[in-house]
Amino acid sequence: MRVIAHRGAAADFPEQTAAALREAWRQGADGVEVDLRRLADGRLLLQHDSDLRRCCGDRRRVARLDSASRLTLNACLRRPDLPPEPPLLLDELLTLCPADSWLLLELKEGPEQVEPLLEALAGRCQLVRVLAFRRETLLEARRQAPALPLLWLRAASRPPAPRTLAGWLRGAEAAGVHGLDLEQAGLTSELCRAVRGAGLELGAWTVDEPARARQLRAWDVDWLTSNRPGLIRQALAQA
Repeated sequence: MRVIAHRGAAADFPEQTAAALREAWRQGADGVEVDLRRLADGRLLLQHDSDLRRCCGDRRRVARLDSASRLTLNACLRRPDLPPEPPLLLDELLTLCPADSWLLLELKEGPEQVEPLLEALAGRCQLVRVLAFRRETLLEARRQAPALPLLWLRAASRPPAPRTLAGWLRGAEAAGVHGLDLEQAGLTSELCRAVRGAGLELGAWTVDEPARARQLRAWDVDWLTSNRPGLIRQALAQA
């Protein structure tokens, strides 16, 4: 089972910063998961929220900034012990990323993000998974890049009803996605068997408890995302 760092090693460094990403790889993460939002000039920024208040202390929305203006921001504002750094662009993440690292790229918005994503990736598909909650975003990605592996994100704070799960599996097949990335609280051994039986990849988010990570591995989950990749990697190695 792969261990993917959720927004980098977010328990140790400000999320989605270069510091968090480098620490994730140092801790032995197999890859990183990041959120992407579109700037005013069309480029993609590593940012979960629609505005920059929580991470950078700036109330402006991501969509109102461009690549140059984001250089005035400090994504490590909440950690004065760290050197300041601006929020990262996807292009910069791709430069930082080791060649053998998995990349899970979540599109937080709509189909308009697909074109700049593909421009940044420049044909790179190996060890990349593109994630979205919105099916229309996945459908547009499938239309523009048939070979790009796609994952459908689903929230599940409790195990879904059989009818709900059946709808997810039908929707995944109709959208041509490679797999599902599910909230870990809703996962059961029966659900995992159903997803794998449908020929889909299966991931779980967000897992910071070693015992839960070991359980998900036993259920044949392909990967999990964690804020503490080093802790989870160590726990799995000892099991």
